Amino acid sequence: MPPNKLPFQVILHLGGVERSASRPLINFCQKEKEAAVDYTYLLEFSNSNLEFSPAPGYEVPSKTKLYIDGLDGIESDLVQRDLDGAYLPCPCSISLYKSGENTYPWIPGQYRVKVVWGDKDYFTILRVRAKNMTDDQLEQMRFELENYVRGLAMDIVLQNQGIGTSEVVRSLPERFYQYHVIEREFPRLYATILDILQKPHQQASKKYSVLPVHRAKVWDNRTLRWLNSEQGRRKNCNTTKAPQFVLSPNNEIQFDLPENRWLKKILRDIIQVLGEIQSAIEGTLEQKKKELKLEQHFNSSDAAVSERTKQEINKLREDLTRCGGLQGQFWQLLNSFPLNEVKYCSGFIPITPGLQKDFRYWFIYRFWQQLTQHSEVQVQSAADYQWKRTDLLYEYWCFVKTMEAVRKLGFTPHSGWIFSHRWDFSDSMFIPSIEPGTQVTFYKDTWRLDLIYDQTVPYRLEEAKQREIPIWSESENNRPDMRLDLYRNGEYYRSIILEVKYRPCKNIWNYDIEEQRPKWSVNMRQLRNYRIGLSSIDDQDSRPVFQVLALFPGDKESKTVMPVEPYRIAIVQLTPGRDNPHFQEYLEQKILKELIC
Repeated sequence: MPPNKLPFQVILHLGGVERSASRPLINFCQKEKEAAVDYTYLLEFSNSNLEFSPAPGYEVPSKTKLYIDGLDGIESDLVQRDLDGAYLPCPCSISLYKSGENTYPWIPGQYRVKVVWGDKDYFTILRVRAKNMTDDQLEQMRFELENYVRGLAMDIVLQNQGIGTSEVVRSLPERFYQYHVIEREFPRLYATILDILQKPHQQASKKYSVLPVHRAKVWDNRTLRWLNSEQGRRKNCNTTKAPQFVLSPNNEIQFDLPENRWLKKILRDIIQVLGEIQSAIEGTLEQKKKELKLEQHFNSSDAAVSERTKQEINKLREDLTRCGGLQGQFWQLLNSFPLNEVKYCSGFIPITPGLQKDFRYWFIYRFWQQLTQHSEVQVQSAADYQWKRTDLLYEYWCFVKTMEAVRKLGFTPHSGWIFSHRWDFSDSMFIPSIEPGTQVTFYKDTWRLDLIYDQTVPYRLEEAKQREIPIWSESENNRPDMRLDLYRNGEYYRSIILEVKYRPCKNIWNYDIEEQRPKWSVNMRQLRNYRIGLSSIDDQDSRPVFQVLALFPGDKESKTVMPVEPYRIAIVQLTPGRDNPHFQEYLEQKILKELIC
């Protein structure tokens, strides 16, 4: 719909006081299924305000509301709520994010926008982009974290009192959540998939095959070139007469596209989940039957207890029957045309514009994400979930990549974090966060290496000795993101500090003012303080930090490794979606060749 025909204005004021821009949301339509991503977008961690007002020449009707996913996370008296969610009245102006204040940043993704203007509804999609990495890099980082530790990339945002109160919920915490999601969304899900099957994404392709002349209905330039080629002459026995065979084109409709592969994969995953739900219900059902027998044997006079258990058993049987019915309907969809012509792909499938821009496919994909990536988060409190903020995700991801790099250097993990739970390194498991002070211990011959996440280093020597921390801080900076402590024959030797910076290289170290120390930024002082401001508890005159690494997502202007001499500081790119061999090579140089030699 042309912006000049909209009776309202939704304007985003972006940036601070000195550098600001005002951009309206303009890509509105009146059918929710046709809603597309708006041209205007938000950038995470950037100041932004929203203004909702009537367009010039229009009056505000009695019923006006602006719904945006995520508004319920803003603490403001302007935000109101009804059965459809959080909304803003008209006219109003509200701050969406302001740096320096205690506000949670908007998480990169796509947010539904709905404007109720009198008796008409208008829809668009607001996109929030990551500030220091591409969408593909962010998606890959989330994907790796979720595959590595299920639930690690998720965050709790609010409470929902709709679930989590019955005995059945406590019996089926994970599978009940999945079952609730599927049952709640099934009508919309089923209708959307049917609509896709009737009007799927497709692509016309031309395929060539050698056919007898009487069967070749179409000739083209390639046919003529083939007849004059050595292959064509050989097929026709080098005759100069009329050919017997030609290379003929045949137009085919191809359905084996990435978005259709996603649909097939998601349907198979849903069917598998429903099977697991049925197994969980059956196990609970058997347990309830045993409980009923015991109650009838030992509490024969208390009929109310037995009656309650019977009702629970009947409810479980109903759920089991309904779950089987849902699974059967999904099987029918999976075996329907054109999905039976689409290859099943268990590996990586790209997220294409066709998937993102078609509301039908995008709804199915987002549903699948909610089902699979949120399902193993326990639901006793029935919380809603979202991705963790990107800077924290990048810290987690760097911790995991550092752990992987240390293993590739020949160190064997012994204890700490996931290794204390007797799980293999590659197993998926639910750990909601990496707690400050998390430590993973590795061994290699007579050497021990401790990888420590976000531990506060004491300011006092006595406290460090009491807490058995081998170093203490004499500067104001005492909480590095990661620390590699190296021990030789049980005795502390040296440390490497790794600081994670979710920002461009120019905001980490400014080479132009390196010789002008009074002008140094906070980040520059912090890195130098970690290099010279930490002391060993056994030798206060030594400087135990051998090297300081600042890890950042990378940019086109920067090299992969940028040493800052003579401070023993290095700025190192660690970019999601890339192999990053330089990171392991740099650790190998510092640990194996310079420290262990």
